[in-house]
Amino acid sequence: MIEPKPTDIGRKVIYREHGDFPGRKVEEGIITSFNASYVFVRYAGITSAATLREDLEWAQPDAR
Repeated sequence: MIEPKPTDIGRKVIYREHGDFPGRKVEEGIITSFNASYVFVRYAGITSAATLREDLEWAQPDAR
């Protein structure tokens, strides 16, 4: 789980689909914004997806 700050906008995160099964989705994206409920992450496209904080981890934990 992450706790983003305004300075984390533009930082890379990793989304890991819940569960332990073959083909589990793992995606890297960039934080574009956040609010009290969601972190908005741009994955492969141009639109950001609302993602729960507990589903994210930092791509580079000690980058900042």
